[in-house]
Amino acid sequence: MPRDNIANPASSAKRMLLNANEKRPAASPSAQELVTQTSAARAALEAKTLDAAGGDEQSPALAPDCIEGEKNAAPGCELPTMEELEVARDNLSKKIAAEGADRKD
Repeated sequence: MPRDNIANPASSAKRMLLNANEKRPAASPSAQELVTQTSAARAALEAKTLDAAGGDEQSPALAPDCIEGEKNAAPGCELPTMEELEVARDNLSKKIAAEGADRKD
């Protein structure tokens, strides 16, 4: 008799192919999503402060490759701080909770 698990033949192969994003809970955003959200939030905050300050043109704008959060980001790109990542995560959690409450109604 073969020792293969006939009831669930692909389970062991499938387990090896899972990556971190497939294992994480749906409500938990990936690191790349957090970086993207934080970069967008930072750009929005900078735009608000520039408008309030009269449009200071000397401050550099975020490059598009900074927003995507690539591994080899340009040297001028700043990574988001932990505080900004926590704010982005909290905002996403609130959004998901609100969507869940709307579905229950």
